[in-house]
Amino acid sequence: PALRQYFFRYRQYYYNNRKQMKTSKLQILFSLIIFSFGYSQIEQINKIDSIYDKKTEEIPVKNKTSKKYWKYASEINSSRIAEYDKILNQIYQKDSAEIPELKPQTEDKIISYKNNGIGGFRNDISKNIDLTEHPYLPNLIGTTLKTELKWIVDENGMIKKVEAKGENEAFNTLSKIALYKTSGNWIPAQKEGNNIKSSFRFPIISQID
Repeated sequence: PALRQYFFRYRQYYYNNRKQMKTSKLQILFSLIIFSFGYSQIEQINKIDSIYDKKTEEIPVKNKTSKKYWKYASEINSSRIAEYDKILNQIYQKDSAEIPELKPQTEDKIISYKNNGIGGFRNDISKNIDLTEHPYLPNLIGTTLKTELKWIVDENGMIKKVEAKGENEAFNTLSKIALYKTSGNWIPAQKEGNNIKSSFRFPIISQID
């Protein structure tokens, strides 16, 4: 009887651990899928940047302040923004199907940013919207551009459903791209110890010199 009881306990132990191992494997696989999807977004953006950065470098005009240079650069960057918009629209449609509506709920712990908090996020956004090296908006020199970003950080810290509300559509696009480049730095909000989806708003103001 003692031996039978031992084998019974061993079988139960093996069965329970096997279930836990399967659950752990599924959780790891799910995390890898989430990470891969987020990485692929950044990879697509970086690919566009690489193509159009090279085209900008190959502009056959030395003087970057000349009208001829600005003409070339404007055409290149209009194409760059059009490519950004294609990706952004695809991502937004997928996110909208996944999260049709976000119901407000009380949070025990709000969304946070890994890289030195909101100050670090402000610095990262500023670096990512580089209007000096790449003259996206030459006809707006001396003006101030404004937009407000709104997005969701999901349970896995992924950026979802990015929207930008501002008068200049090109600047809205560049601001959304700048936000996606901060992927991997977001810590989700929590309620009762569990990660939850939560929305975030952030205004952006840029002076075109």
